[in-house]
Amino acid sequence: MTFIQKIKNEINEKRISGSNSSSFFDAQGKTIEVEITPLHGDNSHALENEINEKRIRNDDLSSTFDADALNEKRISGSKSSPLNEIQQYISDVFLTSANGSIKNGYVIDFAFDDSDNARNFCDILAAYDILPKLTQRGDSIIVYIKSREDICNLLALVDASKALYELNNEIVLRDLRSSANRRANCDSGNIAKQVATAREQVEAISKLDLTELDSKLRKVAEARLDNPNASYEELAEMLGVSKSCLVHRMRKLLT
Repeated sequence: MTFIQKIKNEINEKRISGSNSSSFFDAQGKTIEVEITPLHGDNSHALENEINEKRIRNDDLSSTFDADALNEKRISGSKSSPLNEIQQYISDVFLTSANGSIKNGYVIDFAFDDSDNARNFCDILAAYDILPKLTQRGDSIIVYIKSREDICNLLALVDASKALYELNNEIVLRDLRSSANRRANCDSGNIAKQVATAREQVEAISKLDLTELDSKLRKVAEARLDNPNASYEELAEMLGVSKSCLVHRMRKLLT
């Protein structure tokens, strides 16, 4: 099962377990009608009617939703719970048109037939600090998200907690693997550089007349010839000097 399908399943499971929505969607995006769970409070019927009037069943999922209007209701503290409307709407769009993968990188995209609806969806997401981008693929307008932080915020917004937990674990594992690979590559590069430098030193020292050197430099030269693969730290330990002292004597020896 793909990661996107897991998210869709979780959204549907949560709707079935306790939803105020009047419809659900299967994996192919087909509507499944379900009895509405009664809302509580004085305005329950008005809220239920308002939500259902704004719901679009098939192709045009976003035409009745306006980002500015929803944000104004959110700021004013409307009793109609605009956050729940937004979650409901974004969940609908996710179930009917979401695609993507976290196998190689991170991407979730949504296909729209109309550019105005696509831009409206972008505005709604942007109101919650989720910043998608637009592109065109054939006859469809694609809204896509490639930032892993934005994808995490999107999953939190639609209350896909299981998928969010799985994604966060994947992010941590990838970061650990990436860090380990960088360290390994760095270590390999340092070793290669160390071997090349040692080889150059051996070649240069072998051309010298060691009897003409003072005792300190002669000991450094002999130590390098006897230990062509040793690091500066190892040579310094053999000679009982500091690394900086060894580097200074080696530079003096070869210049």
